[in-house]
Parts: sequence; C-alpha cells; structure tokens
Amino acid sequence: MDSHTPHKLDYRIPSPGPRKAGPKYLASRLISSYIGYLLVMAVLVFFVPRFVPVFSNFQVRLTAPTRLLLRASELCIRDYLWMILLPLPALWALANFSIPNAQVRRRLRLLAFLFVSAFLVFTLLALFVPLLQLIQGVSTPAPRP
Repeated sequence: MDSHTPHKLDYRIPSPGPRKAGPKYLASRLISSYIGYLLVMAVLVFFVPRFVPVFSNFQVRLTAPTRLLLRASELCIRDYLWMILLPLPALWALANFSIPNAQVRRRLRLLAFLFVSAFLVFTLLALFVPLLQLIQGVSTPAPRP
C-alpha cells in the first residue's frame, strides 16, 4: 500500500449486539409492570368511584361500557380485587424475562403498553359519554306549557 492512498473511513457505530436479560433487566421489567398496574388500579379505586354519586344523583342512563367500568371498580374496592391481582405484574415481568428472543420481549412490552393505554382511553370514554348526555340534558331548556 502506498502512503499516498487515502484510507477509507467507516463512520458506522458498531452494534453492541443483543442485550442479555440479566438482573437489571428483570428489575426494570418489575418496575415498569407495577407502574402500569398501579396506574390502572389507581384509576379503578380512586378516580372511577367519584363519578358514581354524579350518575346516581342525576339519574343518568349509563351505557354498557360505563356499567362494566363501575362494576370493575366496585370489585376492586369491595372485593379486594386489587390485592388478588397484585402478583400479576410480577408474573408478567418474569414471563417477559424468561423469553430468550429480544424481539418477542419487545413485542410483549408493547402489548402491555397498548393494554394500559387502551384501558385509559376506554375509561375516559366510558365516563365522559354519560357526562356529555347529562350536560346536554341540563343545558336543553324545558318545554314551556
């Protein structure tokens, strides 16, 4: 090779390769699983019950999704469903941890994220559709005799 020949530079960043699912990975899966679980349970235990008196005082006709949500909230509070389901995020994290394929693990994490997101959207719609009916009923003037 001649000293005057230009060297070809490679600007690509070398790939570190697939990460191994070690103890830190398991701890991060446990933390993220319980964050999602706490978010769902906080909505069911603290947020949803605040709408029950509003719906009953104004005798709002509830849709099936709203009744389902109120029933799930009641089960979490009265029958301690939140406590029964407490091991579920740990089992999910262990199942995710035990899968050797990183791409499958990523897809399962995405699935869990989509589940929690869909639950939150469902909750918003199930609670606010009856509230919109209530607002429309209150804002519509009563017919004059």
